[in-house]
Amino acid sequence: MCIPYGYVNPASSTDQYFEDIKDKVASWFDEVQLLAKVEGITELKTETFTDPHSVINSILDYAISREIDLIVIGTK
Repeated sequence: MCIPYGYVNPASSTDQYFEDIKDKVASWFDEVQLLAKVEGITELKTETFTDPHSVINSILDYAISREIDLIVIGTK
């Protein structure tokens, strides 16, 4: 796994990197839930998981284990 620039010590940086990502994701979900509420959507299910290995395999394993039929991945 490659730790992004700015994270110095690999062991503690990995933990800090994941904490930073969790904070950013939580903030983003707060914004999405607010937008949904404004649009009258009262129920919005969100779930996050982190896996420092293969992104493709993680998504596939997750979808298969939960019998998910559709995966939507957006950027902006």
